[in-house]
Parts: sequence; C-alpha cells; structure tokens
Amino acid sequence: MDHPFLQFDPNDEREALRIPRRDALWRRRGQFGVPRRLDWDVMRELNQYDRLENMLTIPLARLLAIDRPIYLKLTIEFFSTYAYEKLLAYRRPKFRYKEWITFRLGGRWHSWSVGRLGRRLGIYTTADMDSEFFTEQFTFPSDEARAAFWAENAIGDPYDPRISKASRLKDPLHRVMHHIFSHTICGRMDSLGNCPTPDLIFLYALVEGVHINLAARMAEYFVKSSGRTPNSQIHGGQYVTEIAYNLGLMIDEVLESLTMVTEGVYVDIRSLKAMGVIVEADHRDRLKGLNNEVWDPLPPAEEENEDEEMHDQEHQEQHQPQTPPHQPPHSPQHHGYHHQEWPEGIPSYPEFYQQFQQMQVRQEQHRVYIDQIRTSQDQIRATQDQIRANQDSLYQGVQAGFSYLFGEMHHAYPDYFQHPPQFPPWNPPGYGDAGPSYTRDDAGDDE
Repeated sequence: MDHPFLQFDPNDEREALRIPRRDALWRRRGQFGVPRRLDWDVMRELNQYDRLENMLTIPLARLLAIDRPIYLKLTIEFFSTYAYEKLLAYRRPKFRYKEWITFRLGGRWHSWSVGRLGRRLGIYTTADMDSEFFTEQFTFPSDEARAAFWAENAIGDPYDPRISKASRLKDPLHRVMHHIFSHTICGRMDSLGNCPTPDLIFLYALVEGVHINLAARMAEYFVKSSGRTPNSQIHGGQYVTEIAYNLGLMIDEVLESLTMVTEGVYVDIRSLKAMGVIVEADHRDRLKGLNNEVWDPLPPAEEENEDEEMHDQEHQEQHQPQTPPHQPPHSPQHHGYHHQEWPEGIPSYPEFYQQFQQMQVRQEQHRVYIDQIRTSQDQIRATQDQIRANQDSLYQGVQAGFSYLFGEMHHAYPDYFQHPPQFPPWNPPGYGDAGPSYTRDDAGDDE
C-alpha cells in the first residue's frame, strides 16, 4: 500500500478514521465483482433491440453504458473515504445543491451534492436536473403497491423481498435485465437470483418507463456496494473510474501506476442459455418464457392483443375530424413545400450510421482484446499449476532424501543417537594471548 492514493495521514483526524476501513478493503483486494455488460448485438440477434430501446429511459441507458476498467488502488481509496448523509438527504431532498456526499479520490477530498454526482457519472445534464423528477427519490408508496407490481409481472407466491426470485418473472427480457442490474447498479453477486426491493425499483423503472432519480440511487449504492463482511465482494469500481476520468485524474502517469483488476464482460448467448431463457426457433435463437413460449419479440398471445389495440386506435383516428389534404395540422394554409433544416447538434443519418459502424468495430476489437486476456490468464494458470507440481515434486524428493539419510545414520550409529557424547566446554584463549606457536626447521618438522 505504498501508492500515494492509499497514504492516509494518521495525524489528520478525517483521514485517520478511514485507515481501518482502508486496511479491511485491502485484505479483500482479491474479491472484486465482475460487472455484466449489455450486448446490443445480442439483443438485435434475439429480435429484442426495439423493445429494450423503448423500455430504457435516457438516464438509465446512460448509466448502463458506463464500462470502465476497475483499478485496485483507485477503488479502495474511494470506498475507504466515501460517506453519504442519507437520513438528512431524505428529510430535505434538495439533491441539486446540498453537499451530502464526501470522498477522497486521487489524494484530494471532495464534497458533492447528489446532482453533481449525477453529472460526473454522465447520467444527467444540468437541464435534466431542472426537471420535476429530480427533486425526490422514487420509492414504492406502500407494500401493497410493491406487491401489486410483482403480481402483475411475475407468477407464483406474493412478493417477499427476502425470497422472491427473478426466475419467476414472466417476461424473459426482464429476467435478462435483472441479471445485469444485480451485477452492476445493485452491487451484488447473487447466484440465487433473489429480487430484493432495490432490484424491484430498477425493474419498475424499466417496465413502466418512469424516472427514479438514478443519481440519488447511486449515492446510496456506493454506501453498500463495497461490502462490510470479510467475504463480501467489492462492486462499483467501474463507476469510480468514470468519476476519475471526468475529474481529469486519469493521465498517463497515473494509469501507469495503477493495477487493473477486471473489467466488464458481455452477457452473451452462452450466458443466456445458462440462465435458461434461450430457445431455438426456425434455426434462430429467441427468448423463451416460463411456459417455453417463444418471444419474437413477444409471445403470440400478446402480439394478438397488441394488434387489436393498434386496430382500435386506427379505428378511432379514422372517425376523428380530418385535416384538409392541402393544410398540414397546426400550421397556416400554404401551397408550397418548405424544406425543414436539419437541427443543429444532431448528427444526420449517414453520420449516425458511420458512428454506429465505428462503435461496432470498437466493440469487436474489445471482444478480441478480452479473448486475448482470457487466453493469457489460462496460460498463466497453467504455468502456475506446473510450478506448484514442480514444487511438490521437489519437496517430496527432499523429504525422502532426509528420511533416508537420517534413517541410515540411526541404523549405522545407534549408540551415538541414543547416548550422544559429552564434550567439555570450550574456553578459547583471551584476546591478546599468544597461544601455542609452531616453528619449522629445515627438515620441515613441527616442534
């Protein structure tokens, strides 16, 4: 822990209080959780791209898009010092201005509001924070409302935050997104697939398309994501790196001094098959419901209901007063065509398509890089196993040699080991004594 980011002054009261927390996190430095990444190519392959795009609010999509590497010392420094005055924030929800968050990063202390945290994470803009949804944090108004939402979207027993499983969700896309939530913004490595209240809030935001003030959620998330027990995993390092980049800390000299622990991995088709949500239909992979129905993108029954709703809507539109063909709605009557200029700041379709192609290339390069890292890790593990095998063989050889040596000595000199000789104490001559002297004559004999 000789890195400057982990040096805390014991004479500084604020830093001295964080030293035990730093030491506890350092002992768990091998217990970092691996984030799960949403792979939009997989969503397109499963014919779920448009559905998911319509579900996600812009802030939630921005939050899920954060994919930074996790650095050991940077993450430990942040979580050793992070504090959030949650009770005060809930009592007076002025998230934009009140500085309830404190932490140290890059050796410098910061005091932030919840709004500033949202901006530094790239979730919200200044204009977003002027909207009504940013003034408070969403919670279920009652246990009944929470239970009603679960009953509508899952099957089986009533909702219990301690034991309800995401595997009971009707929509397989909801199950996939819960898997990503639980390994990122819910900060948990849960192999049991539990769905506690924080997970349910994110599912509610996804299904209903409502805003839940993600900045306030992240402020609370950082309190718990690093864990408190010796076996807890440390989550959220990718968000710490995002903050560090936005603060301008990640210059080349700093990056060279840091150790990357891990980075996010894509939730690919193989992972989804392991979850049991993939079925092959017409030689294509599709999502599978709880009753093995194919979602392409919806199950047949729901698609029929959707078609009926669209038909009713078209029927209502046909019976509404029609605008004359020569007069566009909500505009003065005119006979010429006026060209509408492309809005400034918004890329045109060719530009957007080019950016999308570049993003796909970078994504593929990133996958190749991850495969190379995995191959290197496998080679390192194989080398370590070979070293351990050599060490074990060497140890057994040395042990056998000593056993043979001492066994032979006991057999050859039994009296020596049973009755070792006694020697008188050795009294060397004092310093300055000449001691015995020897002279040599011409014949070479000693006297």
